[in-house]
Amino acid sequence: MSETNWYVITGAPASGKTTLLKGFEKLGYRVIHEVARAYIEMQMDQGLTLEQIRSDNESFENHVLDTKIAIETRLPKDEVILFDRAIPDSIAYFEEAGLDTSKAIAKSPRGRYKKVFLLDRLPFARDHVRTEDQQTAARLDQRLETSYRMLGYDVKRIEVMPVQERTRVVLQEMEAGCADNVRIYQNNQDKEVSAMEKKVGQAVIEVSQCDITEMDTDAIVNAANAQLILGAGVAGAIKAKGGPKIQEQCNAIGGTFVGGAAITTGGNLRARHVIHAVGPRMGEGNEDDKLKNATLNSLKTADENKLASIAFPAISTGIFGFPKDRCAKIMLRTVFDYLKGQNTGLKRVVFCLHGASSYEIFSNALKQL
Repeated sequence: MSETNWYVITGAPASGKTTLLKGFEKLGYRVIHEVARAYIEMQMDQGLTLEQIRSDNESFENHVLDTKIAIETRLPKDEVILFDRAIPDSIAYFEEAGLDTSKAIAKSPRGRYKKVFLLDRLPFARDHVRTEDQQTAARLDQRLETSYRMLGYDVKRIEVMPVQERTRVVLQEMEAGCADNVRIYQNNQDKEVSAMEKKVGQAVIEVSQCDITEMDTDAIVNAANAQLILGAGVAGAIKAKGGPKIQEQCNAIGGTFVGGAAITTGGNLRARHVIHAVGPRMGEGNEDDKLKNATLNSLKTADENKLASIAFPAISTGIFGFPKDRCAKIMLRTVFDYLKGQNTGLKRVVFCLHGASSYEIFSNALKQL
């Protein structure tokens, strides 16, 4: 079990890290850029040459390590963050430089990072901050893997492929390790094992342990990204079970804002529609309001389309890092107030949870309404 919601993207020079992580930034993820590269570029801006900056390799590597330690010390552990190299990378670079690795090993955390991805090398090319050659890059590739594995991390190698495919694979791996709205469900293996409900006017709110992709409600809610790209987790299961029409309609819509919702066909699902709600990433600001709006706009979309029933996952509690207890209170209160105060056609709102702990959290929150 990791201490944080942090992910590491590492790799030898010319492995494509920078390009990959720029793509993740465009998707809205928080990225901590490579310290060494940033330091070199800052020194170059002050008029120093690359040779001058790297003339004292021991001082350079120690500065990079100390900076990474300082950065990681002050970052929130519950926020989803991607690192372009983390502290343990320094073990490999100290070793390659012939330096004593004891400090880098001692300062490298065990169990901190949720997952470590190592990108396979691309054809080698120099750039304005690299001093390494192809042979050095090959050695660093092996040293990096050894360094993380020595600390107990399961390193996932990402092979050479187009950057969009690399992004998809990394997202799938990130989502596979999270529960609720990003879980990959198996056909009919998750049975509804417990449920509770609360009457609100002419409607009912239910909390259940169930597979949302098997629900026969008029609509199910997909915890979507702003681009409405169905990737892995529940979104991937929705695409697999519902067929290509869902993604085709998402593509035609083109996307929506954080807190927004869009509706498509349910394709081959038992539910007639999928409502794609974009929840917040923890740390982006105004997360509570955005989660409330995602829930509220899903309900409004259901009413606008004259639907009588809808099923929600625990939006944003997977790789987006939103705390489950806060999610339960916000989403259930939003639904309760909507059903109580609106002239709504909704008769049934279900919260589909995976696992006893999530069910207990939502059940307790429902009892308090």
